Amino acid sequence: MSDQKRPVSAVDSLWLHMDTPENLMVIEGIMTFSEPLDFDRAVQVIKHRIPDRYPVFRQMPVPSQNPLGGGDYWVDDPDFDLANHIHVLELPAGSGDRALQELVSEQMSRPIPRDRPLWQAFFINGYKGGTALLSRFHHSMADGTALARVLLELTDDDPDGDLVEAARLREGGANQGQTHDLGQAPHSRIGARVDSLLGGEPEGRRSRFISAVESATESVAGPFVDRTKGAAATARKLTNPDAVNDAIAIARRTPTILDKLLVWQLPDNPIRGQVGVRKVAAWSQPYDLSEIKVTARAHGATVNDVMVAGIAGALRQYTLEEGGTPQDMATMVPVNLRPLDKPLPRELGNRFALVVLKLPLSGETPAARLAMTKAAMDDIKSSPEALVTFGIIETLGAINATVTKNMVSFFSGKGIGVTTNVIGPRNERYFAGEPVQSVIGWAPSAGAQTLNECIFSFDDRIQVGFKSDFAAIPQPQRLVDAFDHEIFELMRTTQR
Repeated sequence: MSDQKRPVSAVDSLWLHMDTPENLMVIEGIMTFSEPLDFDRAVQVIKHRIPDRYPVFRQMPVPSQNPLGGGDYWVDDPDFDLANHIHVLELPAGSGDRALQELVSEQMSRPIPRDRPLWQAFFINGYKGGTALLSRFHHSMADGTALARVLLELTDDDPDGDLVEAARLREGGANQGQTHDLGQAPHSRIGARVDSLLGGEPEGRRSRFISAVESATESVAGPFVDRTKGAAATARKLTNPDAVNDAIAIARRTPTILDKLLVWQLPDNPIRGQVGVRKVAAWSQPYDLSEIKVTARAHGATVNDVMVAGIAGALRQYTLEEGGTPQDMATMVPVNLRPLDKPLPRELGNRFALVVLKLPLSGETPAARLAMTKAAMDDIKSSPEALVTFGIIETLGAINATVTKNMVSFFSGKGIGVTTNVIGPRNERYFAGEPVQSVIGWAPSAGAQTLNECIFSFDDRIQVGFKSDFAAIPQPQRLVDAFDHEIFELMRTTQR
């Protein structure tokens, strides 16, 4: 099909219609540079490597007129102009993290215009004498892992990589669809294990998704289950019955999945609250990844376990300071379902699942919280929970928008927000000739969720960022400070 018009997939349609004033379906990312960027050079890199490579960045959605949903299309923007998407903002000279955080928070609270392709980029000058690049992509275009790869594809492993590419383009010898080697493609730690859970050829995977969604939606979809099962039955005829039976057996062996998805309720906690429009962001300084690895090995854990345990400790401390009782809270963790060793498809789109991770606020010590985190993460890695949730997401995208929002609100209410972990390239990268100092970003919240966390490793450094609802958590810097303290305590006990 031509790039000029193509259907919005069921999964992408779900995120397209999930915007609310309180929780926008926008994925944000920040790259920082110690020196000012060459604006004209940087814009050319963006042009060649984003809208020229991925058509959805020059397309906008035409909503369906069907009240039952479906039928949306991506169409080329006849007036596409980079000037409508790329903006320049100025901070006072020498501004630091606090000023950048305030500016980023202000942009997070604003919807992306719907009369043009659903993305924005902001060059923010004056940050620590250099530049910060804020990107904002609507979730309907792609999932966070894919968009992290898109963002990092702006970079090269040498300062002149973009100039070499520009020369090839002028000579007509470059393939605009080609992607750049990022060394280790960014992905989720949990997602790296998913292929072993799915197994088999695409037909077998599809069958597993269908069976898993039948198991889950039969319990929650109520009057809509007949429609869901009808669609599943039709698709099942086209797949291997043995794979279907295998999927049903897998689902039956893991009843705790449905318990987490359907029964689990968040306890009362100061982290929860009335959701408002205003969002605020704060992030830690980068940690030396090798030091975190030492701590992880000392506890028989992974780097991700340490960082998530640090988040749990920060939430525990915040709860205590606000007069609450620390009880385990759940967060939603995205799981990448794309092959990590293949280029992104030109159409991008969403290919991920969500799993529920309980954060052990009840643990009495940092070491106890780390042990509890590791146990919870190990349980997720050996569970087919991602199959169930992918099927639910795919099914919800194909049904009535009002029903979809109600069910997404139900499922999003199981967690305080979304926690992402992106593993970026281990080597230094350059954008428009300047070395990248740091990268971080956030997935959106949904429903009544109030707090998202991002763990991002890049160039042998790792940091965490918090994005909170101002009405619930007006000062996320308190969480950053508590996180730093938790990580320091884990490191200190390791050195004894």
